[in-house]
Amino acid sequence: MKIQDKKDKLVIVDFDEFEAYRIACRIEEEGLQFYGKLAGSVGDPKIAQTLNFLIGEEKNHLRFLEVSLSGLRGNR
Repeated sequence: MKIQDKKDKLVIVDFDEFEAYRIACRIEEEGLQFYGKLAGSVGDPKIAQTLNFLIGEEKNHLRFLEVSLSGLRGNR
């Protein structure tokens, strides 16, 4: 993957499916960390419950992406 500056905009070029999955996994991992930190700092149980739900969703997304990436690697 290469990033080029074109007319003051960053444009990703030479981007493949593996990189898309790896980036998506990273986003989900960072979401897990973010929601986890936030859930540990709130005092309202309803907000903590919502954040814990979001943590579960991020985990589901990450598992899906990891399985999809594994399948993609197996097809090569």
